[in-house]
Formats: sequence, structure tokens, C-alpha cells
Amino acid sequence: MQYAHQWLIIHRDIKPSNILVTADGVPKLLDFGIAKILDQGAGPELYEPTLTLFRVLTPGYASPEQIKAEPITITSDVYSLGVVLYELLTGRSPYRVASRAAHELSRAACEDEPDKLSSAVRRTQSQGNGSSAVAPARQAVARQSSPEKLSKRLGGDPDNIVLMALREEPQRRYASVEQFAQDIQRSIPNRVLSC
Repeated sequence: MQYAHQWLIIHRDIKPSNILVTADGVPKLLDFGIAKILDQGAGPELYEPTLTLFRVLTPGYASPEQIKAEPITITSDVYSLGVVLYELLTGRSPYRVASRAAHELSRAACEDEPDKLSSAVRRTQSQGNGSSAVAPARQAVARQSSPEKLSKRLGGDPDNIVLMALREEPQRRYASVEQFAQDIQRSIPNRVLSC
């Protein structure tokens, strides 16, 4: 993703089905069908809105500015990567909604603050939160850990890293995928992936 951003290309549709992981564990980003090339001379305030006549986005992964048809930047892809990472680490969406309906996901992305990762893995489906999820106990078993242990490992830096990527205001997110990746590499593999 960083390579595309260096060429001022914003993917605009980062989601699990657009990420292929090879047998060697190398991720490949697919489907640049709705990607946008930014004008090199324009400032962020001059970028065209993401949406024109039709909504071309995936509501569960789109950034708030995409949903609101506001100008987009590289941080829009950072947001989507944050949603994917949240789901990978917790087994659930960052949005607490009653259903996966587009309007509910869009409202939640624009209005609600996601739970911390460490809180999300302790929630159970029986709490009636409505978010789509792999049950925390099943997620913990897949990691050979308990929800409590996983919650401890996701607390602190991992919580803060993912929540920074998911900030509603684009200027408060990581400025680049590279910055986001560096923080992930410094913190998450040592604390989470080893569990």
C-alpha cells in the first residue's frame, strides 16, 4: 500500500476480500478498480470527493470521509487498514451495530468511537451488542489463549495504535501506511502474535 501511496494512488476499497496472502505469508493487495490518483499539485482541500453520482465503497471498511463524500487522502486507506487489523486481532468489527446494514455501518463509522481491542475480545455475543463477531472464546482457542490473556496482550500500545488508525478525523490518523506499519511492527508481533 505504501508503494501505491508514493505514486499518489489511493485504493479506496481495502477489505479482507481484496487482500490475498500467498503460501509464503506475503500479503498482496488486489482490485484497484475504484482507486483514485491524486493530483500531485493539489493540497488535501482540493481533492475531489470520493463519491460523485454513485456510492462506490464498502460501508464496513470505508473511512468516515468516504461515507460523507468529503475529500479523501492517504489516511482514508489507513482507516480501512485499521478496520482490517481490528478484525484480525479481535475477530469482530469495530462497529457496534444491530446489523450489517449499510446505513448502520455508515452511521457508526461517522459517529461512534470503536471499543478498545482489549475490551472487544472480552465481549460475548450474548451481551447483545449486535456487532458481527467470532465469539471471543473461539477466537482465543484459535490463538491457544484465553480472552483474558488476549485482552492483556492487546492492551496499551496495540489498543492505541489501532484506535489512532480509526480516528474519525483524517488529520488525527497516521499520516502514512509506513508510520502505521512501523508502530505495528514495534508493538503487536511481540505482544499478540506470540500468544
